[in-house]
Amino acid sequence: MLALPLSLDGVGEVLNIQRKKLKEGADLLRYFSMPCKPTKANGGRTRNRPWDAPEKWQRFKEYCIRDVDAEREIRQKLRNYPIPESEMELYRLDQEINDRGVMVDLVLAAQAVKCDRAFKTHTTARAYELTGLSNPNSIAQVKGWLEGRDVVVESLDKKAVKNMLPQTDGEVREMLELRLLLGKTSVKKYEAIQRSVCSDGRVHGLLQFYGANRTGSADAGSTLSAILQASVPDKYYLSPKACLGILRRASARGKELPEILRLALERQAASA
Repeated sequence: MLALPLSLDGVGEVLNIQRKKLKEGADLLRYFSMPCKPTKANGGRTRNRPWDAPEKWQRFKEYCIRDVDAEREIRQKLRNYPIPESEMELYRLDQEINDRGVMVDLVLAAQAVKCDRAFKTHTTARAYELTGLSNPNSIAQVKGWLEGRDVVVESLDKKAVKNMLPQTDGEVREMLELRLLLGKTSVKKYEAIQRSVCSDGRVHGLLQFYGANRTGSADAGSTLSAILQASVPDKYYLSPKACLGILRRASARGKELPEILRLALERQAASA
């Protein structure tokens, strides 16, 4: 395969075609193909029609024609580089996989999201309690809180916080650990699965053929392959000691953890 860009504009630039894609096309598409905000100036309309801007409409038609012309010129330039049958077989397999889809466990996805929310709620509550800040997720507020305890920091990104941990103790150390914990959990991929699943319980169209220049098919949509790993690195787990500490603090303060979170922490704490 020729590893050409995925966009028509990109292919046109690489092949240096004469009739390249018109640059103003994106603005014209937004104007005519997307709803608009009703205002006094536009008469309260929610759509732009051809008669609302005849000159733009003419340019829009020229833009569409130019796209077809660019595609024809690209096809002409590539006529001596037919796709090998072996690649076509892979393409057909790719489409078959997309059409069949991948069965997903919606209960697992829902519980993962629920557990994440419970964990964030508990951890954020502790950050509020510890600091007294109106927003313990605010970098500026956390920096101010640390400065009040003679700890001056330039950055609170993950690397900087990890480097600071060995030099701190007490409330400062606990707050830094909380920041790492809050930044560690992400269920966006599970939420993407929930949005993408079809009525048959499967996610379709996960692969984009030659979406990755070097490795062939790329993930699309929920990036399911990023979740289904045979071996997950240890850095994504809470240590048994950390889990035990959370359980002890909750018990000492008489706070009841959500059942799912408590069971997960107890199981990990027992693995020490």
